[in-house]
Amino acid sequence: MISLTVTFVFSLYDITSPFYHIWQQQLETVNVPIWGIRMNQQAVWLHYIVVVIFCVAVGMLTEAYRQRLAREELEYERNKAELALYKAQINPHFLFNTLNTIYGLLITHSDKTEKALERFITLTKYMYNNAGLEFISLAEEVEYIGHYIGLQELRLNEFADVRFHSEVEDDAVLVHPMLLITFVENAFKYGISSNTPCFVHISLWQHGGELGFEVTNSVPGRTTAASRQMGLANCRRRLSLLYSDRHSLDCGLTQEGTYRVRLVIDLRFLT
Repeated sequence: MISLTVTFVFSLYDITSPFYHIWQQQLETVNVPIWGIRMNQQAVWLHYIVVVIFCVAVGMLTEAYRQRLAREELEYERNKAELALYKAQINPHFLFNTLNTIYGLLITHSDKTEKALERFITLTKYMYNNAGLEFISLAEEVEYIGHYIGLQELRLNEFADVRFHSEVEDDAVLVHPMLLITFVENAFKYGISSNTPCFVHISLWQHGGELGFEVTNSVPGRTTAASRQMGLANCRRRLSLLYSDRHSLDCGLTQEGTYRVRLVIDLRFLT
């Protein structure tokens, strides 16, 4: 309302160029009609309309940008909460499997029980110290996987062939904690047998900005597809949230009848 009033007041003044009266006299000599609305009024109102349109456009763009930032912030918080949920699901799964292993050693009065408890304490300490961290060094993650494999080996017999090989160029490369352990847990859960030959082969490598992880295990007469779906679905979702299109994950039965998981992650955006 104020802008309209100010514009109307300015339009009442006859603002013309120095040659306006000369042009007016020439127009009168040739009998050309002069329109009722003065030219300065037209100019003032035209400028007003242009300014209003510009202000409206700027306001709309500003509001659209603000809404976009709000949506991105909401999406970030939602993803953060979802990641925390997935990480929380890892801990009970690990604790159940590990305690089950220790229980088996106890009831058989194995002399490996004390060593198993030591490894369990080490793994629990790792989880406690890194639960609230967004990133840890790759060396810590490799050590964690090694301790977990060592704990599982304590309950295995001569039928099991377990191998873990790691080749890391830079131990200080950052990764998300407990990112790979679910694949290892599944391999021991579904690939080990107590009375038939079986194996779990795990390899991890890091070259430049690429991290690779591969787990291959035997399938001793079990249907693994349905059993693995929930854990793998959580892993896929977590990888999608953390690394988006910077990773590739392939898993399933091979032509040789084994189960293989192959994960490659591009870590260059963290460096």
